Amino acid sequence: MRKFISEHPILFTCLTSCTTLIVSTIMLFSFLFFIFLAGVSAVSSKLDGFEGTQISPYRYVDGNPDSENKILVIPIKGVILTYPLEEDSIFSFLLTGQVYGYTIKRELLEAAGDPEIKGVILEIDSPGGTIAGSKAISDGVDYYKKATGNPVFSHIIGMGASGGYWAAASADKIIADTGSLTGSIGVIMGPFKYYNKVISESDFIGSISTEEGIESYYIYAGEDKDLGDPYKRLSEKAKNTLQNSVDNEYEIFLEHVSNNRKIGTETLKQNVGGLVFGNDQALENKLIDETGSTNYAYSTLAETAGLTNYQVVEYKSTQGFLQEIFGVLFKPENMKSAYINSKCLLCNKMLFLYGTPQNY
Repeated sequence: MRKFISEHPILFTCLTSCTTLIVSTIMLFSFLFFIFLAGVSAVSSKLDGFEGTQISPYRYVDGNPDSENKILVIPIKGVILTYPLEEDSIFSFLLTGQVYGYTIKRELLEAAGDPEIKGVILEIDSPGGTIAGSKAISDGVDYYKKATGNPVFSHIIGMGASGGYWAAASADKIIADTGSLTGSIGVIMGPFKYYNKVISESDFIGSISTEEGIESYYIYAGEDKDLGDPYKRLSEKAKNTLQNSVDNEYEIFLEHVSNNRKIGTETLKQNVGGLVFGNDQALENKLIDETGSTNYAYSTLAETAGLTNYQVVEYKSTQGFLQEIFGVLFKPENMKSAYINSKCLLCNKMLFLYGTPQNY
């Protein structure tokens, strides 16, 4: 082989190039074929449920599909951001594991105008997010309840922490699924990083070398809110200014939970703080009302709304073609960490669970 290469270098180069071209072409056509199949599937799923010219905005989930009484499920899964930014639209199909507070609020306002919707369940699995996004959801819940008089339940499936709990607290009842974590009532700002005596830095790979390490700061309100911080400087003036801002937001958070859950603010400060709790402790601290599965949440809301015949629905996906296709390829568990890291740095004040609860 080496002799052939040395005797025919040009021929070998041509053969190598042709082989590379053939392999690349096969991979490209395979990828395009996958997109075609996924597109056909997506279009077919959207055509399901069309009856004549009437198009329903809902997708059937559970219950009696012929019932006109509907319970609307609104998923709040992932980091709660405020609203989609314009730049998100370009590569948003690669980003999963986030929801937008104002999008959820709009869905609640639309539900308030549909007389067939007899109640709403917020299905929450969120570590938190921005204050504005979390409050937008809460405002949407308040509007729906006042406009319709119908019940709204929160069902925590996995995690309802920080901003996720802010959103949940406005509901008439909070039910947590088995094994869920609830709480983290606090506000955190950061991280602020200081590179102490930089030796060198590389723009290509983003690395920095220092003589005396990297210092990282968080401004927070709520005891133990920074639990899990792996670093343990900012001027005192800067710290005080930021601390006042965070404290103000913290008081608003406390008042919101206190008013909706009928828990004293001092009790929240002393017994809850920035910690998360399993269901038993969450019940003890009045953060949730019951432990129950998804079907239990559906039936309990139906009973509260006085329904015996009903169907559970959710809004049909508003994802674009590429989002639906690439959502299969890029799962939340693969993209979520990178997305949170890139986005949360843009948020000044976060209602976010810091660290990994399982390691607490």
